[in-house]
Amino acid sequence: MDRFITIDIGGTDIKYGLMEGKTARFLEKGKRPTEAWLGGTGIVEKVLEIISSFTSGGEKADGVCISSAGMVDTGRGRIFYSGPNIPDYAGTEFKTIIEEKTGLPCEIENDVNCAGLSEAVLGAARGRDSVLCLTVGTGIGGCFVWKGDVYHGHSGSGCEIGYMNLEGGQFERLGAMSVLLRRIAEQKLQEKTDRDTANEDTAGGDKADGHAAGGDTTAPDDVSRIWTGQHIFEAAREGDPICVSEIDRMCDILGKGIANICYVLNPEVVVLGGGVMAQKEYLYPRIRSALDRYLIPSIAQETELTMARQGNDAGMIGAYLHFQKMQRKRQGR
Repeated sequence: MDRFITIDIGGTDIKYGLMEGKTARFLEKGKRPTEAWLGGTGIVEKVLEIISSFTSGGEKADGVCISSAGMVDTGRGRIFYSGPNIPDYAGTEFKTIIEEKTGLPCEIENDVNCAGLSEAVLGAARGRDSVLCLTVGTGIGGCFVWKGDVYHGHSGSGCEIGYMNLEGGQFERLGAMSVLLRRIAEQKLQEKTDRDTANEDTAGGDKADGHAAGGDTTAPDDVSRIWTGQHIFEAAREGDPICVSEIDRMCDILGKGIANICYVLNPEVVVLGGGVMAQKEYLYPRIRSALDRYLIPSIAQETELTMARQGNDAGMIGAYLHFQKMQRKRQGR
């Protein structure tokens, strides 16, 4: 039985599993903290430890399949660009190091590309020729799959849509879930400050503590902790005007950004994944409505919008699919 070690390196966690090749079925799965501050060297050591955990007892593995944050040179198997979340990550030679240390073939691909490949081949867009996949969470990532192959562009940075300029700023700095949380926390803090000021005025400035004048004693730092994603959407369903307005704003920006990409790529289906999945029932109709506003009708009616299906395993599944493609390519098949 062919067995492959699949690893998905994110900024918070490293997910990993042992996969049966013919069925793409997981035999084992686990995760551990990334500890991103350790940088590229520390992450490579963690990856080697994971590989050893599957092979140290003499068990056989046929390859190492890696999905990772950052821009990836898939030919050389190295990271060529990374944001500040993982220091000293650019230049990390995963393929060379792992193959030298373990003797196992290794392939690595960008995490969003892996997720998109997984959805296009085995998930929500299975059987479709042209698939645009977006992950919306802390940031916004993109992937375009054409007839089962990820489009990488000239230098490997194709579909890095989070950096796209939109309304005077980068797409991911306007429409990511993390931006929604920050904006609502800021407005709720201002709302609290205004309310406390009004209470002080009502009490004539004579207030021994927050309770004496009916004030809110929530500390400023507590505001962002209270207004989590779940709380925000619960409040929106109950009609909270700030939450409703900010969610609508985010959906409008996402619709506009997706429409711009659709005008260039004209995908058959757009797959949304990432943090938005937790609130898909609330967000889907609003993003669909925004997309329809910004696409001309003849394109809108031919562009399907759907939600991802592979969940947290998408990166690992896509890494395995990428491994198979790259190995066939290297062997001239």
